[in-house]
Amino acid sequence: MFDNMDLLSHDETKPMKGPIQATTCCCWCTRGLFFFALAIAFVAVALVIAIAKRTDAPIDLFLSKAEAIPTAFHPFSQEDEAVFETAIHVESFDKVWSTIKKSHWEADLGGVDWEAAKKELRPKVENAKSIKEARDAMKQLIKRLGKSHYGIIPAGAYDVVNTKRLGKAGAGITFRLSEEKILVAAVRKGSSAEKLGVQPGWEIVKAGKNESAEFLRKVKAVESIIRVETIVAFRFENLVSGAPGDEVKCVFRKPTPGGNSEELELDIEVALPPGNTIKFGNLPEMTIDMESKVLDSNVGYFRFNGFFDPVRLMPAFRKAVKEFESADGMIIDIRGNGGGMVGMCMGIAGPLAPTKAPLGVMKMRDNELKLAVNKSRKPYSKKVAVLVDEASASASEILAGGFQDLKIARVFGNRTAGLSLPSTIEKLPNGDGFQYAIANYVSAGGKELEGNGVVPDEIVTLTQKNLAAEIDPVLKKALLWIHSADK
Repeated sequence: MFDNMDLLSHDETKPMKGPIQATTCCCWCTRGLFFFALAIAFVAVALVIAIAKRTDAPIDLFLSKAEAIPTAFHPFSQEDEAVFETAIHVESFDKVWSTIKKSHWEADLGGVDWEAAKKELRPKVENAKSIKEARDAMKQLIKRLGKSHYGIIPAGAYDVVNTKRLGKAGAGITFRLSEEKILVAAVRKGSSAEKLGVQPGWEIVKAGKNESAEFLRKVKAVESIIRVETIVAFRFENLVSGAPGDEVKCVFRKPTPGGNSEELELDIEVALPPGNTIKFGNLPEMTIDMESKVLDSNVGYFRFNGFFDPVRLMPAFRKAVKEFESADGMIIDIRGNGGGMVGMCMGIAGPLAPTKAPLGVMKMRDNELKLAVNKSRKPYSKKVAVLVDEASASASEILAGGFQDLKIARVFGNRTAGLSLPSTIEKLPNGDGFQYAIANYVSAGGKELEGNGVVPDEIVTLTQKNLAAEIDPVLKKALLWIHSADK
């Protein structure tokens, strides 16, 4: 029907095929927008159907930032202190073994002798004297795969980091972990926090009744395949949320001259975030926000917080690219962008691509999705910088990694989340959680992003000092490169 997904990655130098031949991605007329959105939906449905064949568990393939962690950390009631029952742990082992055999994207499990692994490790569960021993045997089984995004999450551990939002409104503060402190990394303009003087570089000591140090201690104690800094980035902001107009009492530690600090107690009023509220599939409502402007340094800047709402996002991005042609360069900011619809990566990369090239391949047991970018008739001619951090996940990583491979852009910031694969969580009979991947993604350069993330070309580590002194050190580094003679 869509002939190699022309609408997602249309080559502007060629006419489109089939009944929509007259509609090109560059004109973005009403008809084109409709079919573009339909093509995006086709990619989503095709992937979900293909993956659903491999598992009976709920699929959360396209995760927004708000839902990425709750999906992975669903609270179970059974605690490790429960009475040890051998039978339910053997049953749990069998569940892990059979699920991987059924769902792994390679029929031969990458050459692992799965029957031999079961024969060797199942008796360890049968003879286990504690939950830890049984759990360790299951972990050893998973380790045989040599892949990330597989893990056993102990029962009772989920509620530690399953910090759900108290309402749809937030403080407009971006928090990041640095130097064992949870710091303010950014403050939204016009927010209550900004009006009260909250600034990047401040340490948050307490949010409501929650001590930051205790939150961090508990997060570190959880056995998780997700990095601590990523969990903090995704979840801590939920402690400062509520209904519009609610106030959350926060204690900050403000740096003062001489290396000292001052504690401030502020009542932060929460508000609905800016942007367009959308609904996608079974995911809860989410707000997609984007920003396009030319900075004072004459560099174009485009930011968006999720790969959703293509009917609004794609025309806005293409318009920005054209407007930024007269600027000295362009910055794409996907920090804190938890991903979404992977097919949109092709549409974002298209206006910047001088040649037709692959972005990567997502492989499933019976299907694969080839992501590619077609060359633009008039590709952007200036330098392009991409900003990422530990909360850039899923489609954000695929886009940033693809830009690196194709040398379309230079990437700045912190290593991304390493959560590029579609995965799901199942509750085992013993109450533990079992997380497993259902597909594998390999970039055009042969890199597996899952568990590794995208390592920026220029790593910029956030510290309390540089946040306080430079406001946005990552943006500053990108601007210096754009205005330099370096390529």
